[in-house]
Amino acid sequence: MALPLKVNLRGLLRRRTATLLTVAGMSLMVMIFAIAWSLDAGLRSVFAIGGSPDILIVLRDGASAETTSFVPRDDEPIITSQPGIALDPASGEPIASAEAVTIINQARRGGAGGTANVIVRGLGPQGFSLRPQFRIVEGREIHPGLNEVVAARAMAQRFQGCGLGETLRVRKTDFTVVGLFEAEGSPYESEVWADKTDLAAATGRDGSSIVLLRVPEEIDRARVKAAIEGDARLSCDVKPQQEYFAKQTESAMPLAMLGGMLTFFLSVGACFAAANTMHAAVLARAKEIGTLRALGFSRLSVMACYVLESVVLSLGAGVVGLLLAALVLALRPGYTGTSNWTTFSEVAFRLRLTADVVLTVMVTSVIIGVLGGLFPAWRAARKPIVEALRA
Repeated sequence: MALPLKVNLRGLLRRRTATLLTVAGMSLMVMIFAIAWSLDAGLRSVFAIGGSPDILIVLRDGASAETTSFVPRDDEPIITSQPGIALDPASGEPIASAEAVTIINQARRGGAGGTANVIVRGLGPQGFSLRPQFRIVEGREIHPGLNEVVAARAMAQRFQGCGLGETLRVRKTDFTVVGLFEAEGSPYESEVWADKTDLAAATGRDGSSIVLLRVPEEIDRARVKAAIEGDARLSCDVKPQQEYFAKQTESAMPLAMLGGMLTFFLSVGACFAAANTMHAAVLARAKEIGTLRALGFSRLSVMACYVLESVVLSLGAGVVGLLLAALVLALRPGYTGTSNWTTFSEVAFRLRLTADVVLTVMVTSVIIGVLGGLFPAWRAARKPIVEALRA
């Protein structure tokens, strides 16, 4: 014979103070690991949405990132003249962009303090069209030859010299920030963009770091990749842009591991808190247990009763914890930064309370409830009827 659900609900309502304190304590732990998962989800989403399936990225053979790659200027025409590359309808030129990437050390704004590496990217004429997610949100685009840059809004918020109208020094050359842009949360929101020729003059570096190619057809992408990598005149590695950005996700692993460890220890703490609360509830309800057993309810029914109470408490804590996490993220809508361990530069991203994070939190809450209530429920079910009635 199973216990009615109302028995559990009445028990929780009778012990309002204990119930509220339990939910409050567990909610804080749920909030913390929900934020930890949101941080991990936000960082991973940066690289996940960065690539386009029809774009190939050409790097120096053996280079793991743009910042360690170099493509000589004489190699650029060989790369961009491959059949299969999309052509610009207006000019008839290949839709390709040889780009130079350099890193500068820049001071952070406000209370953040210290400095960090910032990527400055030199783009050719086709560089903007290869990034459809790019849009100017303040100011205007750059004019080549005038030492102008556009900065991602995230960089403008986090670093000195990157705000609209400010001056950014690259090596010994000053660049004026004439616009701020957004790029739909992609990795480009961690960069500053200049004209490639202007950047080359400032850094004294000839050639490019990478070459981007738009190749619409999959069969052409395979052929272009094989042709470039097999050309004896070149020493290049060709990767789909999505694959390249997926590789960059490895830079998030130290942070993901830290978040995983934090979540594990919080979950263990929540299990102990639930077990302690349920154990106290069992002791306080010894006569009720004895009465239920005397009325003919089985040990399994009594055990299920207390496990169910623990799960209800954990689910309530999960909902409240998610609401608290959402409130914290709403009150802090700006960007968070971490280091990209591949390029050793700053990565700006937003914390994301995604559907996957919500589902993970709720499933974890149920697991915490089951594990936290199982042992006290087992003890309650095994208590002799006479001993329970005498308590």
